[in-house]
Amino acid sequence: GSIPYDTHTRQWDYKHRYRTGDAIKMAGKITVLIGSPRANGNSAKIAKAIADECQAMGKEVATFHLDKIEGLRGCRACNACKKRGGCIAKDPTLPILESIAGSEGIVLSTPLYFNVESGQLKLVLDRFYGFLSEDFKTFLPGTQKAAVVVSCMTGEESSEDCASHLRQVCSMCGIQPVGTIAVCDPGDEKNTLTPEILERAKDIAHKL
Repeated sequence: GSIPYDTHTRQWDYKHRYRTGDAIKMAGKITVLIGSPRANGNSAKIAKAIADECQAMGKEVATFHLDKIEGLRGCRACNACKKRGGCIAKDPTLPILESIAGSEGIVLSTPLYFNVESGQLKLVLDRFYGFLSEDFKTFLPGTQKAAVVVSCMTGEESSEDCASHLRQVCSMCGIQPVGTIAVCDPGDEKNTLTPEILERAKDIAHKL
């Protein structure tokens, strides 16, 4: 269910696939990006709860723990994507982008660092630029859904601002936000996965 990849040009073929109307077989796949360096941090736990519910529904889940991926790189601003129909950089970030492009839903999760998303997630977000044409039209089908999870120790308002930014990035790429969970854990007790939050996570999973 992924985008066809041309080994000669080393790019995945968005434009041909969409212009010819050959629909991507992405039904039933969810891509989860864990932006926290803590495997059991608040945002990671909530993202996992969403992923677990998706799996319980019979969906395939691809989870990327970004902190564990060596060589993760951001956008190089070469603008080749605008002419080639997708990012041409062959690096460890590419499989993540391919997974996103071949999924019906994505989950973006991150802790709040200095009022913004983690550096790990920011590197991948900048590469979303490759999903957009020169006139900022998406190469993606426009039917995908997104869930956003943000956790913080203080500054709940900033957490909501960060979530809003992540939703905006998704919307620009034609990925429709369908649910957000923003939590605050002042004591860093990692106990934000309450029964109420768990139910919200399950509800969001059913919207992806």
